Amino acid sequence: MILTKFNKLLRIIIICFLTSIFSIMIISCSSTKSKEKPVVLYGKVEFNGDPTPLNPQKFDAAMSILMKLSNRYNYISLNYLINKSLDNPEYANKKVNEIAQEYDADYIAIAQVNILKHIIRSQITLKSTDKSKPDLIGSGFDNLKYTDASTGDLIYDPALLRSLQRAYASAIADSNHFVIDSLKLNVKPLPTLVIGPIAFSGENQDDWKLYLDKVVSSYAAVETVFDILKFSNNYVVYDTETRDSVYKIFGFHIAENYSPPTMHEIKALYQMAVDYYVSGNLHKTDKGAELSLSLYSITQEGLLPLKTEEQFFDDDSRMVFLEHIIRAAVKLFNIEEFTIPDANETETE
Repeated sequence: MILTKFNKLLRIIIICFLTSIFSIMIISCSSTKSKEKPVVLYGKVEFNGDPTPLNPQKFDAAMSILMKLSNRYNYISLNYLINKSLDNPEYANKKVNEIAQEYDADYIAIAQVNILKHIIRSQITLKSTDKSKPDLIGSGFDNLKYTDASTGDLIYDPALLRSLQRAYASAIADSNHFVIDSLKLNVKPLPTLVIGPIAFSGENQDDWKLYLDKVVSSYAAVETVFDILKFSNNYVVYDTETRDSVYKIFGFHIAENYSPPTMHEIKALYQMAVDYYVSGNLHKTDKGAELSLSLYSITQEGLLPLKTEEQFFDDDSRMVFLEHIIRAAVKLFNIEEFTIPDANETETE
């Protein structure tokens, strides 16, 4: 499944990159003629957070692709401007406003890209060159899903493109802008979600191995919920490493997956613009164990309960526990069909 998704995205990237080169050639030949579409000029991009192989050229390539898919603006790329400067060294000293005036650009694209472990957040500002018109501003997220099969290195380009598409769709106030059936493309602005702990509570906890091994059991439960949601079309989901990186930024210890969340942790997530939170409780009784899994909205005041699913089992087995975690999560998020991806599946051809 991972390979299929990645190959589809790769084909779209190649096709759109080639066609974007042709469209930019049209811009360069017709800059003095009447415009068929408004013009967006590359301005600048800033990268913040964890070090990555991302650079302005990769951002520019992603912008060229999304602008071609959008078909709303003509885009004057960084690549075109660099080639122009090589042909005419004096061109390299021109200010962006001078270039915008030369091409009668309607907007200048300015972006900030923030990387935290396995999450990319992009913000796009289409700065209007007409002071009487507002700037268009939007942000979007995506998680890093792919690794290089030969090196194990994270592949950033697909996540960068998707986060920029979401930011752009938000900026132009069209959430379905990159839902294109003919390309089997479904990229919409999505809220973010963090998976919190499965708190262990109840009586006679030492009677069950699940409780004696609660560090491992709770971690396995959290990872199982992540496996269910990581390819969701409704949320951009933080993995546990990225979640714990947020806490580290605020000076907290790594969260224990078997203890309830603290108010400080929730406030940290709110300040990092996380929208939703999932956590649960495993409560042991004299008859077995009661499992609850809940979805919350993160607000300035704390957690706002939205929905809860409950399960009961009486077998002291980690596999049985995880089966009920899956059942609760599938019901909680209205997932019609779910199978955990094969751990041995790789992205090789």
